[in-house]
Amino acid sequence: DDKHYDEATHLLSGCHAALLEGIKQCKPGVSSSVIGHAVENLVDSMGLRVIPGLVGHGIGEYFHELPYISHTRESITDSVDLKEGMVFTIEPIMKCMGTSDEIGIWEDEWTIVTTDKALRGVFEHT
Repeated sequence: DDKHYDEATHLLSGCHAALLEGIKQCKPGVSSSVIGHAVENLVDSMGLRVIPGLVGHGIGEYFHELPYISHTRESITDSVDLKEGMVFTIEPIMKCMGTSDEIGIWEDEWTIVTTDKALRGVFEHT
């Protein structure tokens, strides 16, 4: 129905805007915490929510490695100063407002779901 379509469209627009806002912060010498502040401020202004505890990550010898990049103002990771040549992801995983920030992980140990059944989405860039 139109309500769910509009909600999904708004969420995906927010996910894309949050990704671009995070990318915009990436400059040598900037603290990675600046990314989280900028992303969450934008997401809040859109009436959406970043799912806390899910972070971007460095890519190098391993697919998921340091640094971890928080997408929220209250980082669960240590901030690092960005350096030219660093390779990492920005991937704010977001949801429509719901009743809980709790998530579940399926048996495949990869698929993440919201326990309150709120729509969720992500755009990712390396």
